[in-house]
Amino acid sequence: MMRDVLAELVDVLFAYQRQTSPPYDDQRLGLALNAVLDKRVRPVLARRLRPDDVADVLSEVRLACWRYRFSIRAEEAGRFIHAVAHRKLADALRGYYKDAATTVGNPQTEAGELLDILPARGAEPAGDDDQRVWELLAAAALSAQDALVAYFLYLGLPKGEIASALGISPNTVTNALKRCREQLAGVRPYAVGQASSLPAQDAGKMPATPPAGGGA
Repeated sequence: MMRDVLAELVDVLFAYQRQTSPPYDDQRLGLALNAVLDKRVRPVLARRLRPDDVADVLSEVRLACWRYRFSIRAEEAGRFIHAVAHRKLADALRGYYKDAATTVGNPQTEAGELLDILPARGAEPAGDDDQRVWELLAAAALSAQDALVAYFLYLGLPKGEIASALGISPNTVTNALKRCREQLAGVRPYAVGQASSLPAQDAGKMPATPPAGGGA
């Protein structure tokens, strides 16, 4: 049975970091990292991003991971990559939100529909709904940050991961979700009941994040 790519990366990274002097085995580490990105990260990006953007964002994730190859604890590599990928995904999605904000119709009739298509907690939404979700968020006149919080909730992420992806505190996520519910419910008064029933995410354990000041 083929070995899991992440387990392979952990072993390779551990050996890499134990080297006391050059030359470092950059090729082996690069191959192991690429395997994880292709198997674990690319499919996630492909479901959320336009095809032309996937390669660019994947390259940014790889660059950030490579930059910290000496400081990431090997056993935390998976969580680190996960956190960086969501942060880079959030950066790309900000652009989508701006695009959607220029194409929405009448916010008085559209924004409340988001309350109907938000899935149950942890459900995987249909990819075809993503553009519609962005248009509805834009129609509700949410800030970019609040829209991203709502979108990550739509994807089923817990508060801790949303906070990590956006570089904000879990408290800020909670307040943003409250504003989203109020704004969406205000657009369509009879949706108040639905707004109050939006899934309340648990503040899960936050993934490892890049060292401060690294720009990951």
